Amino acid sequence: MYNNIPQELLSDLNNAPKVPGVYIFRDESEVVLYVGKAVNLYNRSRSYFANYRRLDPRLKNMVELAASVEYLTVTNEVEALLLESNVIKKYLPKYNIALTDDKSYIWVKVVSEIDFPIVSIVYSKKNDNADYFGPFPGRGPIRRMLRQLRKTFPYRSCNRIIEEREGDTPTKKFIYSNDQKPCLYYHIGMCSAPCTTKVEKSEYRSQVNSLKRFFRSEHADIKKDMLDGIKSLSAEQKYEKAAELRDQLRDLEYLTKFSLITEDVDDEIFKQKTLSFKLEGLKQLIERLQLTYPTDEESLKNFRIECYDISNIQGTNAVASMVVSKGGTPFKKDYRKFKIKQKETPDDFAMLQEALDRRLKYLTDEYKSENNKEKNSSFTEYPNLIVIDGGKGQLSSVYEILKKWNSSLSANIPVIGLAKREEEVFAPIDNSGKLGFKLVRFGQRTPALRILQGVRDEAHRFGLGYHRLLRSKQMTYSKLDLIPGVGEVTKKNLLLAFGSVEGIKKAKLEDLEAIVRNRSTALKIKKILV
Repeated sequence: MYNNIPQELLSDLNNAPKVPGVYIFRDESEVVLYVGKAVNLYNRSRSYFANYRRLDPRLKNMVELAASVEYLTVTNEVEALLLESNVIKKYLPKYNIALTDDKSYIWVKVVSEIDFPIVSIVYSKKNDNADYFGPFPGRGPIRRMLRQLRKTFPYRSCNRIIEEREGDTPTKKFIYSNDQKPCLYYHIGMCSAPCTTKVEKSEYRSQVNSLKRFFRSEHADIKKDMLDGIKSLSAEQKYEKAAELRDQLRDLEYLTKFSLITEDVDDEIFKQKTLSFKLEGLKQLIERLQLTYPTDEESLKNFRIECYDISNIQGTNAVASMVVSKGGTPFKKDYRKFKIKQKETPDDFAMLQEALDRRLKYLTDEYKSENNKEKNSSFTEYPNLIVIDGGKGQLSSVYEILKKWNSSLSANIPVIGLAKREEEVFAPIDNSGKLGFKLVRFGQRTPALRILQGVRDEAHRFGLGYHRLLRSKQMTYSKLDLIPGVGEVTKKNLLLAFGSVEGIKKAKLEDLEAIVRNRSTALKIKKILV
């Protein structure tokens, strides 16, 4: 493990999001050292320091020079792949293998000059009149991306001879194939099998052209052409073909809807697009929930969402987490956690009530007059929306607490519940004292729902981390306290390094020795924790 981590970098690593994205290591002068992608940014970026001894010399040098790390979060591995490629091409970082190294970067090659084009993945770009898209770092992600695209735009990747030839007369042509037996890709819907000679040349080339346009980010044009094709086929009463094209259009919309990554998007453009996306999501929230809040850009940047979640195991070590989002972005300095005091049996409803009860008192004029504002500044700022992780039951319990405090607060605070199973959003309705609920529908990939899901997932992560810490403290009292030579500072360092007693138990002897700086103590830890 590498122990000489600068304080700023350590803070960045500890606050890394556990989602897909791109990480950018910089040195003290803000020069980009290394760019990488990850399915889990938290685990991947920390791995360079945890596994320092196993790194090759190139990456060891990078780790030693790193002073900060920046994270760009995306929604999936494909977006992470494309953004990583764009950022590497922009900065050409010293510790990334150069883009000209064909062994490390791959291309999507389309042989377009033949009658029935072939699509494949290659390791080098040649001057052979083929179309090349890329370069992309890593073979696995681009293969998965093509697998999904191939369902929408079926193509062949084989080397069979398939061509259009002259017939008996110049006007009569036929399709020749040296092997007319379709392969597995045809049977699983990933190739239209031009080898069977039943697919017209124009139809096949249209599919491949759409694939090329996808890589050129011409998504809007492809959709328009598909819609025109559906209308034309329907008018000709070719309903089966129209239905197939309709399904392809739906798949394409799924692949491209709200995607922020195109060929020209680097880190700065990505940040601008991300901000626009978040502001659009907040506008949708305000409009659909009928909130009285201004929707100009400056006001939206200050729109405050607080989300609450409960973490416990059968009521033990129960904690409530409060995470804050401003302008659709996590506002971590205002995060708070509550150790539940009143319940020792599993009761999420009562635990939520306790957490909200303790939080809302800070908004009252009585509390603010006691000159405690500076001490708890995050508590004295009004939330513009409260989000509860749960459905109608959790929402109704929180609504009772809000009603209790409304007379003491200067404004009523809107609250909604986000139910996990169907990702449904519920808002309470008070009908003459009788509580009801309204289902507010958001599309599965709308910016508004993405913001709600993000803040909900962050509340779960934050609460779970505190819950685990409390459990670890319980465990350390009975186990780590028994080890001679392990004091409070050493216990803290061990838990920070390995996460829990179980992690310490699984650690290698040399990794333990690197933390405790004493081989004898490391051996005692291994012996007692067996």
